[in-house]
Amino acid sequence: MRCLPHALATTLALAASLGACDRAVDLRDEPRTFPQPSTPGSKDVKLVDTDLGTSAHAECAERPLGECVGPSDFPCAFDGWIQASAESCQLETDCRTNGTLVVRMDEGGCVSALLMDQPNDEVVACLVEKLGDVRCPCAATEASYYFGIGNVGCGQEPPPG
Repeated sequence: MRCLPHALATTLALAASLGACDRAVDLRDEPRTFPQPSTPGSKDVKLVDTDLGTSAHAECAERPLGECVGPSDFPCAFDGWIQASAESCQLETDCRTNGTLVVRMDEGGCVSALLMDQPNDEVVACLVEKLGDVRCPCAATEASYYFGIGNVGCGQEPPPG
């Protein structure tokens, strides 16, 4: 009979410790894409006059694939391509472009329009050169890129005030 209280105490201690290890799993449906941060001026973009969508470029179906091709699971890498192209053009034109860029792709997979709230002729020419003669394995879509504000040249600070 001496062992019965000891066995009962051991059983209760074991049951209490098992309850202390209880875990809860919080399952939720995580988003598959990341929201784009809002950018100042993005609602004020206007169509920039370019030769995109004109006979200045080959028909969309005849163009080679550009650098907008992703892995086989996600063949359209439009957003990354636009970001890389905009960053490259910003550097190539001495970092003087400001504001928001919106790039539209048509249903054939070709860039059909550039919109900006603070157009810069040099960066527009650079973007047309990079985006205008290729096609992408994408449906109609658009992507945006924010150059920032106060850009006065690569490595230069804007004047105070």
